[in-house]
Amino acid sequence: VLYDLKYEPATESGLDVNHIALYDISASVPFVDYDLDAGHLKADLSKLSVREKCGFDIRTMSAKIDLDTTKIVVEDAVLKTPSSSLRASVNMDWSALTPKHRGRMNAVLSADFSREDVLALAGSYMPESVVKNYPDRLLTAAIELEGNVDHVDVKSFGVRMPGMIEAYVRGAAGDLVSEGAVAADLDWEIHTQDLSLLKRVAGLTGVNLPPM
Repeated sequence: VLYDLKYEPATESGLDVNHIALYDISASVPFVDYDLDAGHLKADLSKLSVREKCGFDIRTMSAKIDLDTTKIVVEDAVLKTPSSSLRASVNMDWSALTPKHRGRMNAVLSADFSREDVLALAGSYMPESVVKNYPDRLLTAAIELEGNVDHVDVKSFGVRMPGMIEAYVRGAAGDLVSEGAVAADLDWEIHTQDLSLLKRVAGLTGVNLPPM
């Protein structure tokens, strides 16, 4: 499967959103129910596997999907590569994406990303110093959000790379799609470990970071 915007320049590495090439696609859908008149789809997706030319290799993906013209519900979504994993559940009104429509969204996601997959997906968008020094450790992230584009509550958000940094955020943000500044009231908690590693990854040569 190819998605190719020939008028857009290609990136040298990483996922190129303008030139996507999927291959070795396999999927099992043991249950699907589609009501054409109501525009309502229910499906159980299991054992989806696919590879992208950047090297990102989904070995298995599964989810329970329920969507219609007003909302989407994704339950028990699981994605695994040879070295990473992701779990997610989403319950969202489509109107949650439109300002002043008061739709609601709840999303819970947790993931462990390996160096290989982070660089495969995002390497072309990272500074060279980050790519060169990115450690061979799992990046763990977990987030729970509730709200809409007018106001979203960050129930919890945490990022952790063992031996280097832990960061946790709670609070709220608003006007997410406004042309002006995003309004946010967030509480941060950051703990650092190996600051020399953090400096190398961030390319901060000659900078002294205080421990946090």
